[in-house]
Amino acid sequence: MQFKANNIDVNLRIDFEENKNKKAIKNKNKNNWLIVSVVYKVENKIISKKSPVLQVYELIELRQWFDNIKNSEQLKPLDFLETSLNILYNDNILTVELCYELSLYGYDLDECTIFDLPLDKKCINSIIKELDETISLVKPWDK
Repeated sequence: MQFKANNIDVNLRIDFEENKNKKAIKNKNKNNWLIVSVVYKVENKIISKKSPVLQVYELIELRQWFDNIKNSEQLKPLDFLETSLNILYNDNILTVELCYELSLYGYDLDECTIFDLPLDKKCINSIIKELDETISLVKPWDK
């Protein structure tokens, strides 16, 4: 997902990175961690951050959550195990909070980077499509 907010260009991606733990691979553990990557472009400086902060089942819940937004259904709050990533929705505004290792500021300031993004149907459909593509890559592990 790419967006611009507060004069900062942001590219936010969720990547599947195979768990190197042999026991998890043998069991095809569906709780493998997904890598959330963020690339910030502030003025002419590029800052990259990434961390395994999302699990497979949370990705699937996130996809369903966006589907509920699209269908104007009641939303339950997203509750991720790791608090480095928070996503909220209210009145057609998507709020993305990137904290700790994903924050533009890093651990030192213990301050989250927060973006408020207007969300229309076209944007929602685009996000759902991206999530579907990512889920199709991780789905074999979810068995």
